[in-house]
Amino acid sequence: MKDLLGHELEPYSMEVEKGKIKELAIAIVDDNPIFYSLESAKDADYDGIPVPLTFFANHWRLWLSRENGGLLAKW
Repeated sequence: MKDLLGHELEPYSMEVEKGKIKELAIAIVDDNPIFYSLESAKDADYDGIPVPLTFFANHWRLWLSRENGGLLAKW
């Protein structure tokens, strides 16, 4: 795992369906309107509805997973 320290990833973007963002916000009990309303998100200077940061914890786990041939596949 120490080999992962300092590892830099290439920037990327991905589109997430806004209904799934809302479902996640409800599941984590985050009532911030930027996750439910495009107007609120734009008022907060986002181009669209952003994802809660907890989304990336799961995405990172999948990216690293051995089962999917991710970064940890070699360990």
